Parts: sequence; C-alpha cells; structure tokens
Amino acid sequence: MLFTHHCTACDKVQLIFPSLGHAVAETPEGPELAFTCWCGAEQRHVLVDGSASRDEVQLIA
Repeated sequence: MLFTHHCTACDKVQLIFPSLGHAVAETPEGPELAFTCWCGAEQRHVLVDGSASRDEVQLIA
C-alpha cells in the first residue's frame, strides 16, 4: 500500500512505500503505521481515513 504523508520534520509531502514501515499499532482511529520518512524522521500515519472499512485495508505483510 502506497500513500502520501506530510512530514512534520522536513515539511514535505512524501510518497511512503511499505518498505519504510517498521511497526503497526491498533488505535481508535484505525491501524497506525510507524515509519521512517525519507529525511530520516520517525513518523506515524493512520491507515484508515474513515472512508474505507477495516476489511478493505491491507496491512504490510
């Protein structure tokens, strides 16, 4: 699953690849991916935005 993320460290919108992720945690908002931005900063991104059901989200295997 690819997605874009606005990095809080470098202030850029980056394309995030599955290989950048290193952890997934369940939150009330949905699964949250912890990953390292291209600039090296640790970031987090909720994988469900409310428009897709949890069954429709494919997590990194």
